[in-house]
Amino acid sequence: VPSESASCATPSSGSCPTQPFPFNTAVFLFSETSAKMCGITAYLGKKQASTVLLSGLARLEYRGYDSAGVAIVNAGELCIKKKVGKVKELHAVAKDLQGDVGIGHTRWATHGEPTERNAHPHTPKDLNFALVHNGIIENFGALRESLKRKGHEFYSDTDTE
Repeated sequence: VPSESASCATPSSGSCPTQPFPFNTAVFLFSETSAKMCGITAYLGKKQASTVLLSGLARLEYRGYDSAGVAIVNAGELCIKKKVGKVKELHAVAKDLQGDVGIGHTRWATHGEPTERNAHPHTPKDLNFALVHNGIIENFGALRESLKRKGHEFYSDTDTE
């Protein structure tokens, strides 16, 4: 279950969980629906992803947001860091993450309160991918209820998950 804290794993372990992460496909869906929007940045290259992602998120601060998070892959491990508040607070917990693949997000809450649990990126229980989303999924309530009836568990109150 994804942690509600800013750490990657349980608070006592202090390390990121090891999960296979076959990063060979990236899908980006954008919906420009409002002047107050989420910010999304991604990186795949030879530099440290945390540096590039945090810099990119800082450049998107003008758009307004209530929380921020990053997902970074290093040697097959997926590590998620999230914080409510400004990017500088995320920077404090994510600046030392190692890896050269990642995605970052600043969230403007439309569904669910501004909490670390609702901050992006979101992951499934097995942590085999991370997802961020910009926009509003209009029929998320009906979709959520249908998936709950099929046994799916949800860890946030957002329309993204």
